[in-house]
Amino acid sequence: MRIDEIEIYTATEKTPRPLRLSYGEVDKRTYLFVKIVSGEYEGWGEIFSLFPRWGVIETTAAIEELSRLIVDREWSSIDEALDHLYRATQPLRMVWGKGAISRVLSGIDMALHDLLGRMENKPVYQLLGGMKNREARVYVTGLGPGDIDRVRGWMDKGVEDFKLRVGFDLERDIEMVRQFVEATGIERVMVDANMGYTMEEALSLLKEVGELIKWFEEPVYMDDIGALDMVKRIAIMNFDELWIAGGENIYDRYDLLRLFEKYRLIDIYMPDVSKTGGYRIARELIEIVRKNKVLYSPHYYASLYGFYATLHLAAAEEGLAYIQIDGLEAELRDRLVRRGRPEVRDGAIDLEEALGDRPGIGVEIETDLLRG
Repeated sequence: MRIDEIEIYTATEKTPRPLRLSYGEVDKRTYLFVKIVSGEYEGWGEIFSLFPRWGVIETTAAIEELSRLIVDREWSSIDEALDHLYRATQPLRMVWGKGAISRVLSGIDMALHDLLGRMENKPVYQLLGGMKNREARVYVTGLGPGDIDRVRGWMDKGVEDFKLRVGFDLERDIEMVRQFVEATGIERVMVDANMGYTMEEALSLLKEVGELIKWFEEPVYMDDIGALDMVKRIAIMNFDELWIAGGENIYDRYDLLRLFEKYRLIDIYMPDVSKTGGYRIARELIEIVRKNKVLYSPHYYASLYGFYATLHLAAAEEGLAYIQIDGLEAELRDRLVRRGRPEVRDGAIDLEEALGDRPGIGVEIETDLLRG
């Protein structure tokens, strides 16, 4: 395989309402794509680019720099090209930051898999070893007590699990959990703090509404093993089943293995193929968590193209818990591909139906909506 060219494209839309995160609000969503050309074929990848605000600038600069390492060269396989990239960028991961480099590698990895699938006329899940899961249970994220009609719509499709964003204001978060459970009638809800709480705040949330929570995602800074350890211990001691989830900000095996040094600090691992290194790294880390009897649930917060790319990982790797669906309105997110969302029936997506035998990732991008 010869890589002839790597190109970068973006698309931006204003959100119907600001997206609240622990460090502030985001009122725009930018989608960032990379295209890799080899002869008459091309493959597309998507890179997580929601935040920070300068993320698109730094990622674009990184792609332009790193593409020089693999363009205009013949490669015996995509693994050989990725090996070269990973070795060459090891120093940059320490100097610049793991997240910035991993996002770039994610997009290139995804695009190379899409490219190879198109060249060999195979869907990506076949390149990853074949379909192991034929359906994926769904949870919906991004909705709150003010979105009850929308929640009811998902419930009509059999969805039982919903995730709230917390980590902003502790008292307000506690009240939001109570309001959501009361308004929907569900027994327990998922929450995502996005590393926004101190250990004391995370423990206070559990003390007040822990019985209403089934899934606590990134309760504290994921590198703070002591704080995560304490949250996990309190969850074990006080609740029959409360999962600690995380992984979208874990970028290599060394960071992941720290979570299993003494005992299991996470119950759900959440790889993001657009953020944490693409299919290659996600599969390596899923193998580690499988050995530690931990399930995985792919994280995704990109366009519908990234969602289909995520479904291939979910289809190919055993140990799947859930697939995430973004419940917020974002018109451009869905218009960027020429297929709508897969149908959700009885709370799950039929992966055979959604992916079929279409080559590569299996969806076409509306390039007229992109800016080069």
